[in-house]
Amino acid sequence: FEGHIDYIVNHGSYTTRWDILMSGGDWIDEETASPGPIFKFEDVGLRNLGIKDLYLPDFVSVGSNINITAEVKEYNESEGVFYLEPISIKKR
Repeated sequence: FEGHIDYIVNHGSYTTRWDILMSGGDWIDEETASPGPIFKFEDVGLRNLGIKDLYLPDFVSVGSNINITAEVKEYNESEGVFYLEPISIKKR
């Protein structure tokens, strides 16, 4: 699906693993919440994201519009978050 990155942070003390929050549709700005569900990749590295570069590419940052290919692992009703198993993300 087409979406964007709302938030990205290192997973724990790791510098090569991340937690990434995403929403559907295009990024507008930091003040505008996207209507619809929130998606999360948790504890992912470059290979999990289908990225072959040695470093995190520039397009993996807050506000980037991306194409997301993933499988739903679970839905956390109390958080309102779909946890996804990534297959790939690509710049769009």
